[in-house]
Amino acid sequence: MFSDTSQDKRDTPKSNEDEQITCEIQDVHISADVYNNIMREKEPSHFITNMSYAVWGPEVLASRCVRSQSNVVEPELTPTKKYGIVNEFEKWMRIKRKMPQMLIDEQLHRSKVNKYFNGAITAARKKLNYKMKRTLSQKEAVENKIRAETTKEGGEEDEEEDEEEEDEEEEDEEGEKEEEASDDMSNETIIMSDKTMDYETYMKNQRSIKKIRK
Repeated sequence: MFSDTSQDKRDTPKSNEDEQITCEIQDVHISADVYNNIMREKEPSHFITNMSYAVWGPEVLASRCVRSQSNVVEPELTPTKKYGIVNEFEKWMRIKRKMPQMLIDEQLHRSKVNKYFNGAITAARKKLNYKMKRTLSQKEAVENKIRAETTKEGGEEDEEEDEEEEDEEEEDEEGEKEEEASDDMSNETIIMSDKTMDYETYMKNQRSIKKIRK
């Protein structure tokens, strides 16, 4: 006789892999399928990136930064959401990856965690071809102002040089015209003197002829 094992099968608890666990981080509900897929990740950076996608979404994540800076206008990651992801990260290392506490502590160091979040933001920006919004630092603003003023002064100097060149050209043209006029007057004087000389010679010749006839 075979014993009925159907009841035993129904009473058998599901393994951890079969459990449909959901996650909620500051009013953001992560579905069981998404959460379980994230918990199957093998690398810390992949876990943080995919969990960040699930909490913020690539569009919002791309427009955030880990730490605010003077020349960056993107707001920081929401601290409570970031803290919730770090808690899930610690759980993933301890339960799924079964890492020793020493390694868990190393991975939870602020510099490590911020590096993973920076990687997640960079991945979202590459995915969306997002361009960072930057404001000029005080130093850059001053340098740009000086550069603009220098360019403006250089342009004014060029204009002055152009005006001087034009004035010189006009003076040269006037000088050439005066020289031409002077040459014309000289030629006329020479022509008149030649004519005067011819007339005087003619009169002298006439007087000589009259004297001979007498």
